[in-house]
Amino acid sequence: MLKAFTNEPPRKLLLFATGNCAILKQEADSFALFKSGLKERDIIIEQFCFSDYTSKKFTTWRIPADKAFILLLVGRDGREKFRSYKPVSAAAIFNIVDAMPMRIQEMKNKK
Repeated sequence: MLKAFTNEPPRKLLLFATGNCAILKQEADSFALFKSGLKERDIIIEQFCFSDYTSKKFTTWRIPADKAFILLLVGRDGREKFRSYKPVSAAAIFNIVDAMPMRIQEMKNKK
């Protein structure tokens, strides 16, 4: 894991659902097949099904109440890097992360 090389926070893949929350498990399960890719890129997945308990996260990330599913990719700097209103493949997320300047530097340092 890259944590050994840096004390930067991990990248995050935030999954939000406002209706049928089963989609969260489906999307998280699809990423679970790519654990090594997630670990290599230092990405953690967090899931939020709308409730009184999670409503602050929805507000913080400006998640519209009328969307059934939202995926956010958050960089090490804590800022949103990508948003989708439908499930996204692990390959697409990895391509986005691998194009980030900090990730490019990490890959250079790894060699």
